[in-house]
This record gives sequence, structure tokens and C-alpha cells, in this order.
Amino acid sequence: MTTIVSMSDYNTTQALAVPETHHVRTVQPGANGTNGSSGCTEAYLGPQYSLEIQVLLSSFLALVILLTIVGNILVISTVALFRSLRSLTNYFVVSLAVADLLVGVIVMTLGTQYEVSGRWRHGEIFCLIFTSMDISLTTCSIMHLSCIAFDRYYAICHPFKYPTKMSHRKMVLMIAMCWVVPVIMAYVPIMNRWNTIGIEPVVEDTKCALGPESCVFLVNKEFSLIASTLSFYLPAVMMTLAYYQVYRAARRQMQQIISLERSMNNNENMRREKKAAKTLGIIMGCFLVCWMPFFVANIVEPLCGYCITRSCDLCLKFFLWLGYINSTLNPMIYAFFNRSFRRAFKRILSCSSCCDLDNRDFDPAVSTALQRRTSTRHQNGEAVNNT
Repeated sequence: MTTIVSMSDYNTTQALAVPETHHVRTVQPGANGTNGSSGCTEAYLGPQYSLEIQVLLSSFLALVILLTIVGNILVISTVALFRSLRSLTNYFVVSLAVADLLVGVIVMTLGTQYEVSGRWRHGEIFCLIFTSMDISLTTCSIMHLSCIAFDRYYAICHPFKYPTKMSHRKMVLMIAMCWVVPVIMAYVPIMNRWNTIGIEPVVEDTKCALGPESCVFLVNKEFSLIASTLSFYLPAVMMTLAYYQVYRAARRQMQQIISLERSMNNNENMRREKKAAKTLGIIMGCFLVCWMPFFVANIVEPLCGYCITRSCDLCLKFFLWLGYINSTLNPMIYAFFNRSFRRAFKRILSCSSCCDLDNRDFDPAVSTALQRRTSTRHQNGEAVNNT
């Protein structure tokens, strides 16, 4: 925690008898390369948290990082091992898992170090790179979810148009856009410091408050409104409308199925499509719950004169990490709500890929018992032919 004292109050500060163990630094006007109007004296009161809190916080965040990395690697490995899961939708899911994996490996790891120690030890330039990476991966995630919603909309609401609307070439193009566009949106304005135009004094005051070993990122009103709208609000509205149409189409199809003769063979693909739409809808809802508080605060913050930072900085940190945790929850949602992924997960975790069934022939959509019986029949048939 840092105590900020103005130069005019320096004598008062001496009267308060700041302990000698606290490092006091005086910053002269313009010392940081800006045309500051006043200096400041900073008394660094040591770490932001007590040792006990640091241990508990680092342990919890380390667990979140571990779950994020393991879970998303599991999703990527599952689609790579079982070719029956290599659908167009799951290619989007794999690309999303890669983005979430990078969030865990890079963003969460560096964020934990900064949050626990209270010091940024990687320099100002890498602070900008880190912030750009954070924003680009977040935008990348929501753009993937938008593509997944678009894919499910055409698959269920317009099944006859789906093969032409979602070809392999278009899928590759959409995934490429999900990565390239967020990188441009994040790195170009931040590395050029467009986000601080007009609020340079506020930024310098904040840096003065946090000290030299800090990573300060503040945005002006224009950047906040444009970035939040393009990165979150507009795609979120589009996804909500798409999944609402999917829900209406699924209800109509279910009513038609009930009125016709039941045929599991004919209705199996339709059932699986609706199950996938339900699972992906839960993922989208989880994303909104996790990231909505942060993006609301991101718009309110510059409009109220950065009142949240001054009054409840811990709230912003909580909202930010709540958004990060969305990258941890996605693989868990697959495991609990998607039967095909759940069976594939169990198979990988139980090491049965080394056993009797070949991964290339294993279909997670079909029960393991049925596949074992089929495999046994094939083996018996081969034995009879050999005799």
C-alpha cells in the first residue's frame, strides 16, 4: 500500500513521524517525462497484503491457473485425439480453448505476481504489451463465442443453408479474424497511448500514487465507450439474439418430433445439435455473468472521474479476476453439460486410450458399453474367418 503526500504537506508528513523502515521518495514536477504541475512524496508502507493473505491469495490464484491450463489442454487434446469430435463447431471450441489457455499461462500468471507482490518488475513497455495481450485475448474469446453462436444459428435455424454458409474455408477465415482483429484493436491504440489522450495528469498522479514499480492502465471516455462496445456489448447482443432464435427453433422442432413417430435413428442428429446449442448457450451465459461487471465498471470509471479506482480499487480487481475465471469455467462446462466431451474426458483421464479401443474408432457420442460389444463382435468375426 502506498501513501501519497503533496509537497505542500511535506512538513506535516514529517510531523507524523513516518517510520524509517518506509521508503520515502520525492517526485519533482515533470520527473516522469511529463509536464506535471506538482510533485509528490510517497511513503511505501511495504506489501499491500499481510504475509498470511499473500499465501492464501497466491494459493487460490495458483489453483485457478492450474485448473485453467489443465482444463483447456484437455479440451484441445480431446478434439485432437477423437476424430468424431472434429466438427466445424468444435474447431471454434478448440481455438477458444487456445485463447483461454493463453489467458491462464500468460495473463493470469503475470497478474498473480503483480497482485500478490504489489510490484511490477517488467518495465513500462512490457506493461503496455501485457495490457494489450490481456485485452486482445479477452476480445478474442468473445469473438469466438460470437462465431460459435453464428454457427449454431445456421445449423439449427437454417439447416439447408448451413453447408454453404459454414464451409471449411469460411471457418478458417472466421477463426483467423477472431485472432487478427483483436490484436489490431488492442495493440495499435494502446502502444500508441491513444487511451490516455486528455487524461495524462490523471495517469501521472496514479503512477505517482502507486510508485515506480507499477503497471498503470487508465482509459479516457472515448476509448472506454468504443472499445467496450466493440469488444463486449455489441457481440453480446448479437449472441443473445442468435441463441434466442436457436431456442425458438429447438422448441418448434421438439413439438414436431412429439407429433410424429419416434425414431431414434432419424432424430439422433437433431438431438445432438440441440444439446450442443444448449451447452454453448450456457457457455455464453457464463461469459456474460463473468465479464459484465467489469465492462460496466469500465464505462462508468472514466465517466465518474475514476471514482471506482479511488473509492474501491479492490472492486475493480475482483471484477477483472471474475472475468479471467471465465477461462477456467469453459472446460468444466463441457465436462458437465456435453455427453460426448464428458465421455472423451473420462477416457483420457482413465488412460483407456492405451487399452483395447483405438481412438480413431472411438465415438464419444456412443456409449462405451455399446462400443465394447461392437468391438468384441468384430474380433469374434475375425477369429471365425481366420479358422
